[in-house]
Amino acid sequence: AHGGETLLLDGPALAARFPWIATDGVALGSFGPRGEGWLDPVLLSALLRRAAVARGAELIEGTVIGLERGAGGRIDRMMLTGGRGIAAGEVVIAAGAWSGALCGLAGVALPVEPRKRYVYVVDCKGATEALRKAPLTVDPGGVWFRPEGRTFICGVSPADADEPVATDLDAIDYEPYETIVWPALAERVPAFESLKLMSAWAGYYDYNTLDQNGIIGRHPGIGNMLVCTGFSGHGLQQGYAAGRAIAELILDGRFTTIDLTRFGVERILQKRPLFELTVI
Repeated sequence: AHGGETLLLDGPALAARFPWIATDGVALGSFGPRGEGWLDPVLLSALLRRAAVARGAELIEGTVIGLERGAGGRIDRMMLTGGRGIAAGEVVIAAGAWSGALCGLAGVALPVEPRKRYVYVVDCKGATEALRKAPLTVDPGGVWFRPEGRTFICGVSPADADEPVATDLDAIDYEPYETIVWPALAERVPAFESLKLMSAWAGYYDYNTLDQNGIIGRHPGIGNMLVCTGFSGHGLQQGYAAGRAIAELILDGRFTTIDLTRFGVERILQKRPLFELTVI
C-alpha cells in the first residue's frame, strides 16, 4: 500500500526464481524485487557526517566521561576527556552499544549493551553466477548469507545461553560456523556443501535486552535528553529514519512523519516489551 513491494513465494515459485536454493520444508519465502541490496555502513556514515559538517554542524571528537544534571534534573553539561566541558541544550543519546553506559553517567538505567557478533567470509568455487547474485538470504533458523564480491559472508545470532563475552573483537570463535552456520547453509544451498572458510571478523550490536527493538524518543524524567539506540542489529536499516524522527521531536516537539510513540522510553521504564521477532 505504501510502495514497498514485497512478494510471498511458495516453494515452487522460490525454486523457479532462485534455482540454487533447496526449498524442502519451506512454505513461503519473502522477497522484495525492487531495491534489494546492501551498503557499506562505515562509508555511508562518513558521507552523512561530511554532509552535516558542510551544513554547519560542528564535529567534536572525544569520550564523554560525565553528564552533569542541574535544576529540574536536566543535563546542563557534558564532560569530555581532557577536561573539556560542553554546555547542553538538547542531548541525544545515540552511542550505539555504549548507550546504556552513557545513560548511566546521568543516573539513568537503559537496557542497551554491547553484544558480540561474528561474520564469516567463505568461498564456493562451485557457485553459479545466479548464486553469486543472490539477495541477502535468511534461513528460517536464523542463519544468513549474502555475496561479497566473488566470495560470501554469513553468520547467525547465538542463543542466549551461548552469548560470547563482548570484549576483545580480535578473538574469533569458529565453532558456531562449524556446528551451526555451515550445516544450515549446506542444507539450504546444495552448492555450499563445498564451502571454504577464508576469514572472519567480529563487531557489536547495540542490543536492547528488553525486547531487541529500537528506543526512540524523549526521556520523561530528563526533559532535554532524547534516546535513539537499542536497534539490536537493525540500526543500519532503521537509524536514518529514526534520526529524522528525533529531529522532529527537537524542532517540532512531536513526530510529524510517522508516529513512533510506541518505541519511546516509557515502554522501557514500564517494562512493556515490543518484541522484534526477526533478529539475525
